[in-house]
Amino acid sequence: MKVIFFDVGQGDAALVTFPDGKNLLIDSGPCFENFDAGKTFIIPYLKREKIRRLDAVVLTHSDVDHIGGMASIFRNIPVNKIYDNGIYQASAVCSTYRQIIDSLGLPLERINAGHRLTESEHWGLFVLHPTRSFPGAKNANFNNSSIVLKISNGKISFLFTGDIEVESETFLLNYGNLLQANVLKIPHHGSQTSSSLEFLQCVAPEYAIISVGKNNKFNFPNSEVLERLNSLGIKTIRTDVNGAVVFRTDGTRLERIR
Repeated sequence: MKVIFFDVGQGDAALVTFPDGKNLLIDSGPCFENFDAGKTFIIPYLKREKIRRLDAVVLTHSDVDHIGGMASIFRNIPVNKIYDNGIYQASAVCSTYRQIIDSLGLPLERINAGHRLTESEHWGLFVLHPTRSFPGAKNANFNNSSIVLKISNGKISFLFTGDIEVESETFLLNYGNLLQANVLKIPHHGSQTSSSLEFLQCVAPEYAIISVGKNNKFNFPNSEVLERLNSLGIKTIRTDVNGAVVFRTDGTRLERIR
């Protein structure tokens, strides 16, 4: 299995290639007036790697820095299935996302905790959050309603957390040891409102990936979060410093190849 955390500036996008060759895109980075992460980074990579089709796309939540590149991707790359949490913001980018899905007739499914998107004898993809009863969904808290995915291949696992904050992290602690993962995509770009000590201790990752833009206006990642990660001995990799981050695993060993 190969996992790529793209460097899309201030936003999130990752691609998982499973051992059977199927490809899953998680988020698509931002889209602004003069910049489209899907067009600039993701589509060229897919074409260079001769990935002509995405088997699935997961949108963790509808913030522009996660959903922005979707429109150009849908226009240029065939997609078998789209998954999201069904909670949409009143933004132009979000409206475009929904309109393109409708106009192209793409299959869309709302998912929440308990869904299994793919599973074999050796690997699987499990949705841990949000639950249907989670209060964040009712309060239109888009960050805390982010889809959280655990992807496992044998003994190695990755946890994708969208932009969840402490409220959701505390909720997820109910999973106990099931929350553990070798690689954690740090929630909300390293914001002070996320990555609580209890959450990091429960996940107990070897690597923490912070997807963040260089010199971003939010001053992400927060210095306290970085200190917390360092105090726990977690290897921290930032896309604004290191660029794209790539892992591969045979289910027993985890190798960082970029």
